[in-house]
Amino acid sequence: MDVGQCREIRMSDFCTLLDVSLQVEFAEAFLVEAGCDERSAQKIAIVMEELLVNVISYSWGEGQIGLCVAELSVLRLEAALSVRLQITDDGRPYDPTSRQGAEFPENVEDAKIGGFGVYFMQKMTDSQTYERRDNQNVICISKSCPLPIERVEPDHCP
Repeated sequence: MDVGQCREIRMSDFCTLLDVSLQVEFAEAFLVEAGCDERSAQKIAIVMEELLVNVISYSWGEGQIGLCVAELSVLRLEAALSVRLQITDDGRPYDPTSRQGAEFPENVEDAKIGGFGVYFMQKMTDSQTYERRDNQNVICISKSCPLPIERVEPDHCP
């Protein structure tokens, strides 16, 4: 990708956890193909999966499915890729950016369920925003991904 070039994908129809898993896998491959390093792509995929699983699990009443759309864009900057993920759903109002991420206990067996998705979102991305717009939750996360270092092979040395 050239500087200033942008690639985007839009995903919808998240009805089950399997749908989430398949779409997240697709998104991670899209990021790597766009030039994102694998570690950064994995971090974004983890956050995307956490956010989408929460939407599917808690946004609507039991057995109900609503609107859920994920939009992923990659913009080529001079020295990095700027990745932006926006997830929009029409579920109950919920602002994950207003929550404190869970603390990791010394013993894993003492861990309480909940809060780790918020923790991952805060630690694995550069910025997070939330707004309630037109009766919809809109969460945006962004992350800068370093460009791979191009190795230049030296000419034959005598």
